[in-house]
Amino acid sequence: MSADTITLDRLLRIRRGLRAVLILPVGATVAGNVLHAQPTLVGRIISAWAPVALLIAVEILTRTPASTTRSRRVPLRAAVLAVTGVAAWVSYGHLYAVCARYGEDAVSARILPLSVDGLIVVITVKLVEINARIRDLEATRAADLPTPAHAGQTA
Repeated sequence: MSADTITLDRLLRIRRGLRAVLILPVGATVAGNVLHAQPTLVGRIISAWAPVALLIAVEILTRTPASTTRSRRVPLRAAVLAVTGVAAWVSYGHLYAVCARYGEDAVSARILPLSVDGLIVVITVKLVEINARIRDLEATRAADLPTPAHAGQTA
């Protein structure tokens, strides 16, 4: 096994682990939003939407290669920023209210939601970084592969 294979395998394991860990803060923010919602099906669905939209944005951002042209990167970054900003704003307010309602002191109720959204940001940034490294290793590996000889050609 070459050093690239070991590195690629390790990066793939880390990526799977990070995606699994991402379930925890996203689950916490969904739960907080739903706890804060009106006790109706529609109210709970609406409250759960912001973190679900955030998860979808994270998955798009981390699973697709970055665009090479500025004209494509800027609108995507603006859209991701808008979705994450809305989700963070809504989720922060809901989680703050839930923390305050269930006995956290004023300071804890204000800062605890930041740990949830902050962890999502940390994991997302690492996933973007690891995916870029995986793509680079895969491209290097593909470039190093011998090209098959064309049928009928002589050396």
